[in-house]
Amino acid sequence: MTATADTGNLAEASLSSSTLGAAVRRIGAWSESVGVIEDSDLSTTGRKTKIFEALADSDGVEIEVEKDINTEVDITAAVETLTIKFPIEPGSGNTTKAQIAGTGKITSVTHGELANGVLMVDTVVFTWNGKTGPTWTDEAV
Repeated sequence: MTATADTGNLAEASLSSSTLGAAVRRIGAWSESVGVIEDSDLSTTGRKTKIFEALADSDGVEIEVEKDINTEVDITAAVETLTIKFPIEPGSGNTTKAQIAGTGKITSVTHGELANGVLMVDTVVFTWNGKTGPTWTDEAV
């Protein structure tokens, strides 16, 4: 079956212990990378040579949430699991969402402005710690 492009509508983000806020408005992009180390020496000619680090690194994911004035996002919370569930691919017939999950911690909270005509939105950054994942699980029937 050919994959179908989709929007992020119906995606979910949740923490195993803490709360993110009243509703998730946006789940930002995150990246994974492998470091590059130059290993050229004085006998190298033509081009620099490189080797690659053995370990991948995952950066933080930014999540915008509607402020819940009765529950504050806890930046001091212990390490926990973030699970991001993706929308089910249209027409796939699947019922279980694909997801990425791993352990880490909230490392930043930017509290939104308070003004007339402006929705109160906080921006939370969750940084994967690499101890458990992040691990991808395909959607399924």
